[in-house]
Amino acid sequence: MQTGTLVLIILALLLALVLAWFQYGKLRANLGNTLSWILATLRFITISIILLLLINPQMIRNTYQESRQNLILLRDNSSSLADSAAAEQLQQSYERIAADREIQQRFNIHEFTFGTELSATDTLNFSESATNIHAALQGVIELFRKQETAVVLFSDGNQTLGTDYEFPPEKNRFPVYTVAVGDTTQYADLSVDQVNVNQFAFLNNQYPVEAFISYSGDSPVRTTLTLLVDDVPVHRVNLDLDPSVNSYSYRHLLTADKVGFKNISFVLNALPNERNQVNNRRKVVLEVVDERTEIALISERMHPDLGALIKVIESNEQRSVSFFGPDTDPLLLEEKDLLILYQPTSRFNRLYEWMKNKNPNRMTISGPNTDWDFLNNAQDNFQKEVLDETENAVPILNPGFEKFDISDFDIRNYPPLDVNLGDILITKPHEVLLGQQIRGIEIEEPLLAVITNDQAREAVLFGEHIWKWRMQDYRNNDSFENFDQFFNKILRYLSDNASRERLSLDYKNLFEGSSRAMVRASFFDETYIFDTGAELSLRIRRSGEESYTEMPMLLKGSYYEADLSNLQAGDYEFTVAVQGYPNSKTGRFTILDYEVEDQLVSTNYKKLQRLSQRTGGALYFPAQTDSLLRVLQEDPGLSPVLESEQNVVSLIEFAWLLAILALSLAAEWFIRKYNGLI
Repeated sequence: MQTGTLVLIILALLLALVLAWFQYGKLRANLGNTLSWILATLRFITISIILLLLINPQMIRNTYQESRQNLILLRDNSSSLADSAAAEQLQQSYERIAADREIQQRFNIHEFTFGTELSATDTLNFSESATNIHAALQGVIELFRKQETAVVLFSDGNQTLGTDYEFPPEKNRFPVYTVAVGDTTQYADLSVDQVNVNQFAFLNNQYPVEAFISYSGDSPVRTTLTLLVDDVPVHRVNLDLDPSVNSYSYRHLLTADKVGFKNISFVLNALPNERNQVNNRRKVVLEVVDERTEIALISERMHPDLGALIKVIESNEQRSVSFFGPDTDPLLLEEKDLLILYQPTSRFNRLYEWMKNKNPNRMTISGPNTDWDFLNNAQDNFQKEVLDETENAVPILNPGFEKFDISDFDIRNYPPLDVNLGDILITKPHEVLLGQQIRGIEIEEPLLAVITNDQAREAVLFGEHIWKWRMQDYRNNDSFENFDQFFNKILRYLSDNASRERLSLDYKNLFEGSSRAMVRASFFDETYIFDTGAELSLRIRRSGEESYTEMPMLLKGSYYEADLSNLQAGDYEFTVAVQGYPNSKTGRFTILDYEVEDQLVSTNYKKLQRLSQRTGGALYFPAQTDSLLRVLQEDPGLSPVLESEQNVVSLIEFAWLLAILALSLAAEWFIRKYNGLI
């Protein structure tokens, strides 16, 4: 209490005393000493309380309560513990702690189970297909972040999903007491831990496969690793492993010899009496596709430029080129990925009428023989002033070009191209790749430009005789690589149709078990903005069966998803369609009869022990449950805490003070009334 407030209280009491004596001290002769003292005292009490309430000093009120810590009983509900012995160990140890009366009185007990995530249920059925101990511990930390808490974790210590639980976060760390259930015997075991392979491979290309092998055991062993493609052995290697050299990385190149799916398997010969042989085999699926880019080269006359273009295109095995005249039926061009139009004239009129509707990706190469009156009227991407004069234009590389990387393209000593003089106007968004230099002066006209016209792409070369560039490249470097790579980048950019697909799928060719089987899709409107209002459906059937199952795909933020976790193991074919649109796509995948929990047969008690040591807990086995009970019952750090709370309250909040005031006023009134003083 502050000194000023204390002085005011003393003055108030003195004032109350003076007023009470002033009122009743002079009446002692009439009332007698006893009655006058009683009335004076009552008046003193009344005035004192009123003055104290006016001063209203702040009082401190202390409250005390016992705070018990939280005890989290966290039980592993994964299928790796479905073995009757392990399940019985876990349940007995858990019940021994949960039912202890002293534990119930000492802690606030909370029960959770976990598999892939934390669950508040207290029912164990050991049906979870994966174990994520880290997620369970993180969930407990989030729930009890600001409270004193201890955790008892019942598990075999085998995590099959998520971040390593051995290293919990530094902040908000709770002591974790682990109970290691299951078989702690360490068996000699060979395992194909991981297989890496691309999801797709191109026809007639080589593709790598990679496998990682591990061994756990106390003595040297010899085994054989076999690589099979569609169940046919294609390569074998003998492995010698021991406790010091207990891993092996295997790499091999295979050839994609035919289109379709390839089942690639790695198989390890089992050790004598090896208990777990499920992890000795691993399978992946790869799809071989023939996605060669089909290019149509269209010209009404023969020219060395055409031969150079054909050589460049055919230098890449994934591209093929066909030669057409300008009078070709446009229906023959429907399946082409890219059109190269060489020096168009009025004979191209039918072709340009068709392109107005189809809007294909294309490259236009002009020169002195180009009919610019026709070309200016046939399309609206670019216009050129019609002059009959021809000049030689030296290429100037634009270092600020951003559509694709041209940093390694060298144009030194490249000869000039023949160009028509005249102003060029490109009316659509574009970037200039090469500029023009005529007679040593760089002019403000493009020689090669890339145009993005809505959903189509076009490149325009305003010059003839590019075959000279290719020949000069050979003179400079003894190869055509510099020019071919440069031109191939242009062709790759122009023929890339991925950005034009409104419906795209995302899925795996192989799922190890059905728990994570899903298909995702994205659908874009005509302006290529993700469409959140579309209705996508998935029709799926097992390979070889006739009947389909249809299900809607649900919107999940920036994609649509179909959950297929209820499917059985097998091969499946599916189609994703968009209601009200012609867009649809098909796919195929395989679900293996694979349970990751079955790969682990021994309890990883050492990892549980390291977790407990890092958090200030300890490791126990089911037979040591009584020892764990004694720690929980007797550890001073886990005892309930007596917490005090100080509250600053006003004097008016004390009800008993108001009651005294009322009683003193009432008593004074009755005494005065009884003695005829009122």
